[in-house]
Amino acid sequence: MCRVWTWMSCVNMDVVCEHGCVTCEHGCTVSSDVFLLSPEKSLVEEYERNLQFELQYISSVVEGREEVQIICPVCGMNNLSSSSACISCQCGLYISTQKHSITLEGLQHLLEVRVSEHMEECLYTPVFSVTADSEASSNLMISCQVCDYLSVVL
Repeated sequence: MCRVWTWMSCVNMDVVCEHGCVTCEHGCTVSSDVFLLSPEKSLVEEYERNLQFELQYISSVVEGREEVQIICPVCGMNNLSSSSACISCQCGLYISTQKHSITLEGLQHLLEVRVSEHMEECLYTPVFSVTADSEASSNLMISCQVCDYLSVVL
């Protein structure tokens, strides 16, 4: 590398033969392809390393997206967890999956539908709450105090 740098520092760019070689004042000859492509090759190599890193990052993000994670609509802080009997949150939200026959994906769809329905008329953020019905099970409700929107999510 030291020789190349020494050679590059003493190159007389006016001395280029018909074969595309560059000669320094000490008589050393190097192909101009080597001289010109070296920076380009390093840029391509750096680009390929960055591309490989980005592909690995995208793969890891896609793998993480396969698992459905829904932030609790009631507290807005914790992820909902699902078991064969219920969907629940650390804040106290409990939805029986046996009574409602619902999965996390199904609940996510219902939440998206209700929020979209509300957002068609009002730009304010709705509030979610849990109410108990007459059969001692709970319902997930969405409401907005600004536009008086009220709907049962589940």
